Amino acid sequence: MDIELIRKLTEAAAIPGRERAEAELIAELIKPYADKVKIDRLGSVIARLRGSSAAGDDAKRIALEAPMGSPGFLANDYRENGRICLVPVGFAETGAAVGAHVVFGGGAEGVIVSDEDNPGGFAAETGASTIDGAKELVGIGEWAVYKPHLSETRDGCLIGRPLSSAAACAALITAAMRVSEPVNDVWLVFASQKTPFGSRGAGAALYSLGEDGDVDFALEIGSCPEVRSKKRTAGVLGEGAAIRITDGRVVCDPEISSGLEALAADSGIKTQRYMGTERMSDALAMGRAGYGVRTGGILVPVRSHHRPAEIVSPADIEAVTALAAEVMRRGV
Repeated sequence: MDIELIRKLTEAAAIPGRERAEAELIAELIKPYADKVKIDRLGSVIARLRGSSAAGDDAKRIALEAPMGSPGFLANDYRENGRICLVPVGFAETGAAVGAHVVFGGGAEGVIVSDEDNPGGFAAETGASTIDGAKELVGIGEWAVYKPHLSETRDGCLIGRPLSSAAACAALITAAMRVSEPVNDVWLVFASQKTPFGSRGAGAALYSLGEDGDVDFALEIGSCPEVRSKKRTAGVLGEGAAIRITDGRVVCDPEISSGLEALAADSGIKTQRYMGTERMSDALAMGRAGYGVRTGGILVPVRSHHRPAEIVSPADIEAVTALAAEVMRRGV
């Protein structure tokens, strides 16, 4: 796995709806390996890898999707002491936000603190001590994310932010680099506006693909939070690619899930099953496109998911990459 590719993606990340810089980076990275690349109206990157004629009438149209962006904040007010009030955007987990280092879209930086005038709310502490000073640094509506960073731990894992989306996008980009001539027609979607906007980017992108004919099935190449408790475990770090069975929004097509497991076993790729309760999947929006699309998911397990620092295993990212590449080559 190319660590520098993941680093580039973390550094380009912004909140949902502000992914333009990340989209332009991905479009440039994927262009040499695709027959066609575009950024659609909602900011998603859509790339086509035309299949060979080997499959003949049995050729399928496959979509693989990875979400861009990162949970973050929007500035929405100021306090007399110069603090900048923040509204969370796209978070599944905000409990660890206080004390985190954030960077705003305009370049200002700060530290998350509790908003004393709004119990349970957040604010950013910068060098400003007055409202006017804060206004000079950050405008209303300006976005902020946890400051991007990436390092390798002594046990070989990666720790940084935002790794959940960067790892998924890196896996899909790398898979495309490895497949010179897919048998089936493959569409890659790097989707904008995931949470909290109901996966608008993924749904619109899949709907647009229907203009050229039905999509046989779509896979989300995403991430999942590791669960380790007395009651259950799921998405365990280091146990391979997580094949989604269900989550809080969708039940995946059983033929696709079992087909992914068989393909992985035949290719020597380590996998685990994932049954989640979170409501973050793009599969629901993709499944509603057109007259309906069968969906599944191949996920990177993430420890400390959506917190100021996330942990992933390069071996898991490689397993997701390898399985996505096999899907492009052979279908499910």
